[in-house]
Amino acid sequence: MQAVPEPAEEAEKGSISESAYQLLRSRIFGGELAPGTLLTERRLADDLGASRTPLRAAIKRLEGERLIERAGAGGFVVRQVSVDELLEILSIRRLLEGEAAALAAERMQADVVERLVFASRAIVAKPDMPLDEFWAYDDVFHRELANGSGKPLLARLITELRMQARMCHVKTMDRRFDAQAAEHLLVLDAIARHEPSDARRAIEAHEDRVKERLLTWLAR
Repeated sequence: MQAVPEPAEEAEKGSISESAYQLLRSRIFGGELAPGTLLTERRLADDLGASRTPLRAAIKRLEGERLIERAGAGGFVVRQVSVDELLEILSIRRLLEGEAAALAAERMQADVVERLVFASRAIVAKPDMPLDEFWAYDDVFHRELANGSGKPLLARLITELRMQARMCHVKTMDRRFDAQAAEHLLVLDAIARHEPSDARRAIEAHEDRVKERLLTWLAR
């Protein structure tokens, strides 16, 4: 008869799995694990110092988020999103974030809006910040906007699409971010005024500008 794992043992495995997931995810987004990198359970277990059982749970999460994909027996490869796929993701995000912004205009807490306004104004004042810092701010803005919709499934879909878009690994981005933060402020202004239609239009205009900037970067 197979032994039933103790609660403490299960908790430890969950903690190891979460740590492995976060570390692998950060390495992927940081470029340390570049697109096309082949991964195996044995290599990852040796590298991370983790046993295979909790590691498999971390791998399954990354596969579910489409950050990695299977590449033969026992192997995985880090995905790279193509430009065509990225443009499709941006089009879908435009629709979803438009709905999220409209709902957020009716539901988002005032203190959350104020924090985002403060952070956005700081970017406008100091636009030449490191890319990683801007991405952290940008993630918070879009996450809070999605959560502010009050629709967990909508928020999860937006978050997943943003993660997939990040896998395009565009390296030629400008390092001034005042325009993007100013666009965020227009969205927040509409939300603060409780104007769903204005909030939808503002975030859709922002997504259009994101697409335009992407095409400009790629043309370089």
